This record gives sequence, C-alpha cells and structure tokens, in this order.
Amino acid sequence: MRPIKNRFFCLACGKPKMLFSTQKKADNFIKFNADDIMEETGIKPARSYYCQLCFGYHVTSLRSEKVGKRFDQNVQNVIDAYNANQARRKRA
Repeated sequence: MRPIKNRFFCLACGKPKMLFSTQKKADNFIKFNADDIMEETGIKPARSYYCQLCFGYHVTSLRSEKVGKRFDQNVQNVIDAYNANQARRKRA
C-alpha cells in the first residue's frame, strides 16, 4: 500500500506526486514498493529525481535520464519566466 501523506501537487508536471525530503527516502520507497505498484498499476518506478519547484525528490518510471533532463529544462523555463515576471512587477 502506498503512503498518501506525502502526496503533493507538483507544478513542474502538473499532477499530484509523492514528495520525499531526501533521495535516500525516495530510493527506499522504490526498493520496497516497486513490485506492488507494478502489480497495481502496470507501471514500475525506476528511479528518483530532484524537483526544483517542489524542493524535494519524486519517483518516476522513466528510466532515461535524457528525458529527465528535458523535463528539467522545462522546469528551468518556468522558473526563469517567474523570475522575469517578478522583476517586471518590482519595476512597475
């Protein structure tokens, strides 16, 4: 059974995800729950990654870190747009 207390809406991907404070906790979650999740959903978490917008770690079934880096660039674009908007507000 998956924990529900650490569910958090991630602005980077636009959906609720589990949020872990450390990579070790996220990796332990994968280690002990991956097979159960696979049986339940048909998708198995493969790795953890740091989310710049949530300031914590999520788990993903995407094995490719190249795809993850592309998502990270999208997150960086959101952060840059937010910072630019804040700078414009301060000048106005």
